[in-house]
Amino acid sequence: MVTRGQILTSYLNTKQACEFLGLKEVGTIYSFIREGKLKAHKLGGNSNSKRHWRIKLEDLEEFITGHGAGHAEPEESKVGQE
Repeated sequence: MVTRGQILTSYLNTKQACEFLGLKEVGTIYSFIREGKLKAHKLGGNSNSKRHWRIKLEDLEEFITGHGAGHAEPEESKVGQE
């Protein structure tokens, strides 16, 4: 798994972003980008190329904060909140 300390630049590729979020499928990252939920920058290539997307670390952290990705509450802490 990629940790913040391992990232040398402020941009991640889609595979790194996937690992950072703890996702199993990189396709989920493409969906978030396509749906406008996650900001990303296209570097070269044609409009259908998926391997040239870069995600700014601060945008990924904003996504986590805004969507709660990777921060699910344990079920037992939800008891009594209904």
